[in-house]
Amino acid sequence: MAGMSDRNEIYRRFGRLLTRRRKKAGLTQEKLATFLGLSRTSIANIERGRQPVQLHTLYSIADALDAEILDLVPALPRSDNALPIDPGQVGDLNVKEEQFLRKIASPVTKPKGR
Repeated sequence: MAGMSDRNEIYRRFGRLLTRRRKKAGLTQEKLATFLGLSRTSIANIERGRQPVQLHTLYSIADALDAEILDLVPALPRSDNALPIDPGQVGDLNVKEEQFLRKIASPVTKPKGR
């Protein structure tokens, strides 16, 4: 899990994902802002990683872009000291929840040369 020092990078990465998805959907910042009940300036700040997004706003953004929440959330690098998650130990899950847990529990391979 990312520490507080990674917070700004998380928001920047989210902003880049949002920008790509918004443009792919053919929406301007103004149109997205209107749909969400935010100002265009707020959308610009979110896309630049300067303004955090509240959870309920994330759901509204996904709805506006006809996207899944996970399509908008940037993947975090897995730290070496993170505990692995065994989906079989967390109780009854539906298929989508189990797939999500398996996805976030699997180690991230970093490209060589970086």
